[in-house]
Amino acid sequence: MLNDRHYQVSSKSLTMDLAKFMTIPDIYPLITLRKNPKTGLEEKLVVFYEDELKGARIKALASELSSKGAKHGIIVYNSAKSVALNLADKTAGVQLETFQRKELLVNITHHILVPKHELLSEEEKATLLKHYSVKETQIPRIMKTDPVAKYLGLKVGDVVRITRPSETAGRYVSYRIVQ
Repeated sequence: MLNDRHYQVSSKSLTMDLAKFMTIPDIYPLITLRKNPKTGLEEKLVVFYEDELKGARIKALASELSSKGAKHGIIVYNSAKSVALNLADKTAGVQLETFQRKELLVNITHHILVPKHELLSEEEKATLLKHYSVKETQIPRIMKTDPVAKYLGLKVGDVVRITRPSETAGRYVSYRIVQ
């Protein structure tokens, strides 16, 4: 997932199986960097691995995130219990995303039924709106909670290009704005 979001990930980590990955000492927390494709600025991301996730722990992780100089974090947790995750959206001025470990066992973007999703830059978004003479409110929507949108870390207002195979045209391109 981090590689798909253009964060720096070692090639060794990409080819490692889950069992071996989870035995690496000092994996907690994982800190990685990327250049934001929309702004060009460098961003730091911190990934936390938790067995169980509770509201108080989310707040503690948010403060730990701030202390590491990052504004964005991902919490991967094992617990199958339903948790009040609305706290994780904006806690203490940082953005926290939560994923249950089983959500990340399979890369959904590689599934045969999931078309290619690409985040548009701000310039590409402006060009799209101008080319079709539309406003943002006129673009079809994709929910922020959609599995692919969540996997790619899309935010409200982002526009994605979705490319599907087509029997008649070869490929079909559509656009969605994240709601």
